[in-house]
Amino acid sequence: ELQLSTRPQSIVETVRRIAAEGGVKPFFQGNLANCLKVAPQSSLFFALTDHFKRTLPTRGDPAYERTHSFLSGTLAGLVSQFLVYPFEPIKTVLTVAPKGQYT
Repeated sequence: ELQLSTRPQSIVETVRRIAAEGGVKPFFQGNLANCLKVAPQSSLFFALTDHFKRTLPTRGDPAYERTHSFLSGTLAGLVSQFLVYPFEPIKTVLTVAPKGQYT
């Protein structure tokens, strides 16, 4: 909204205009699509973190514990993002679509 305006607007002006035009609903447009993307991403991340913690070698040395944890989280984040990223363009289109286009 701020980028598309023809004159400079403050955030407060923009919030007031959006609320006046559509009430509270426009502030949450596309949120369901975001939740449908984030929920599996988060569950994959936690499941993969546990998986990598079990399968990556620790060498039995407590000094490697932080590195092991860091690598497990990093790999889990990479894999979960890779698997869920194809939903990102769909989420974005639903979020910025004109009112009522996909309802």
